Amino acid sequence: MRVFLALLIHMEAKRGAGLSPGAFWNIKENRKSTFQAMGFKHFCQIKRYLHISDPKLQLSRSEWFEKLEPLNSIIQSLCQQYYLPALNLTVDEMMIRFGGCSKHTYRMPSQPITEGYKGFALCDVGYTYSWMFASRSNTCARLILPEDLTPTGSTVYQLASSFPYRSGLHFNIYMDNCFPLLALLTKLRSLGIGGCGTARINAGAFPIQLDDRRKAIPWNEVSGGPVGQEGKVLGVQWQDNSAVHFLSTIHTLEERITVERKKPRISSSNGPAIRRVFGTAERSNAAIPVITNDYNGYKVGVDVADQYPSYYFTQLKCLRNWPPLFYWLVDTTVINSFLIARRLSPPFRYKYTSRAFRLLLAELLLERYGHKGQAPRKAYYKRKTTPPPI
Repeated sequence: MRVFLALLIHMEAKRGAGLSPGAFWNIKENRKSTFQAMGFKHFCQIKRYLHISDPKLQLSRSEWFEKLEPLNSIIQSLCQQYYLPALNLTVDEMMIRFGGCSKHTYRMPSQPITEGYKGFALCDVGYTYSWMFASRSNTCARLILPEDLTPTGSTVYQLASSFPYRSGLHFNIYMDNCFPLLALLTKLRSLGIGGCGTARINAGAFPIQLDDRRKAIPWNEVSGGPVGQEGKVLGVQWQDNSAVHFLSTIHTLEERITVERKKPRISSSNGPAIRRVFGTAERSNAAIPVITNDYNGYKVGVDVADQYPSYYFTQLKCLRNWPPLFYWLVDTTVINSFLIARRLSPPFRYKYTSRAFRLLLAELLLERYGHKGQAPRKAYYKRKTTPPPI
């Protein structure tokens, strides 16, 4: 199995356009080195008959997630054990590519991966710290629903419960407008976790009394106030090209930071303010709210985690519906290992890229667990026969 995983990782780092897995055994330089450790037929047999859970267990279709156990729980616990997350993290959706027939998959035409399984991940700028798989027919697997939270809000709350609560450690979670923030931020506040995210007006996530979109608000102006039953959540409306709404428990209205910005589109209402700041230049320094700058900077944690496997991925074609989740676990493990290596050894980030790390990892696995040399094949004698008479 270790040799099988090493070959998967090696293939993902050297995969060319339109190159099938069997083509790697036909390349002359591969036959002499890497792919000598296992034959192509042996590789295909492992891929075909691979099982994670006990094959004797009769799992129903609603228990599709259990086919990855106990591997999924072991990998997730190790990812949390060997990495201490930073102060600001991100929760967002992740798509796992799968185009087969399954009632658990989603179709999202606006996403880079238009069809597949969906999961919710808690990430720290590329490092996937915790995750939960979601189903279109059965919400998230192993989800505990509190009384005052929706299924998506309960997912974030359950992911946040995996933080290492120690003295002196505080965490903030950034989310987009897919989550019901008002009740969720209040619940996270009880755990000592800060939260921030955008909110939708039409979904009732932002208090309607703080909405001033109908008024002619000058550009870069901020308005809002405390909301919620206890008033611990701050509702903010910031006027950019259009009105942007935030809910936060870690910011104030008065905080601003000066950053370089591109000149916004000029309209009849914001023209004087924009000309006063930018003049004729296309870029200039402008004082924007800190909540906007923090959200733009820390919201990309899951996007970076999605970006790494888009370049190199181990997923192969299969006829069963759960192996794409297994390949996603392999990719997540490799990416997390790469980020841990960069964090422990700063010179490592200049010496090894993501592709070079994969090749090194596959080489070390094959060196330790692969065969040193392959036995020569026996040459069979073919009897010569006389051609039949014409």
